[in-house]
Amino acid sequence: MKSKHLKSLIMALILIVILVIAVMVYRSYSTQTASESEVSSSDTTVVTDHYTSSIIKPEEEILATDFSVENADGEATLLSDFSGKPVIINYWASWCGICKTEMSEFQSVYNDYGDDVTFMMINLTDGSRETIDSADDYLVANSLTFPVYYDTQSEAANAYGITSIPQTYFIDSNGYIQGQIMGATTAETLIEGIEMISD
Repeated sequence: MKSKHLKSLIMALILIVILVIAVMVYRSYSTQTASESEVSSSDTTVVTDHYTSSIIKPEEEILATDFSVENADGEATLLSDFSGKPVIINYWASWCGICKTEMSEFQSVYNDYGDDVTFMMINLTDGSRETIDSADDYLVANSLTFPVYYDTQSEAANAYGITSIPQTYFIDSNGYIQGQIMGATTAETLIEGIEMISD
């Protein structure tokens, strides 16, 4: 009887140990999976598993922070250079898988609304993981013709506290942020944003 009780106790202990090990392995795997879904580059994190179709509207008026980026000719361009026109800002990089999923959406909307709205497609050009050449190669390979600006000094990313990409901002002609999208978006949502910032 004692022997049977001892065997049961040992079996229970073994099961507890197996359960503890299984929980530890699961937690380790979960942490690893989470870290794999965020790929860091120059203090910027890419969210690889988040899609959104809604625009987050600010609770109060927020004036858009100015910043300087380089245009395709290497000239400094300020956000404020486009004051008086509505602006869409998108932060992206060619190594960001989820950014790539929305590029054709932006191209389609740019083709239809590019004369009415300024598009600032801001490439997070850190000089190592993303260079002007790697960004340009991606644009050419995918026949993307919207205006691209290169954030070689991280000034634009820092101005908006960008820690994940893609992100999109809608700024009205008076320079106020009217909405933000965190994650990939669709043409329909971009058009909704354009309607918000159009006079």
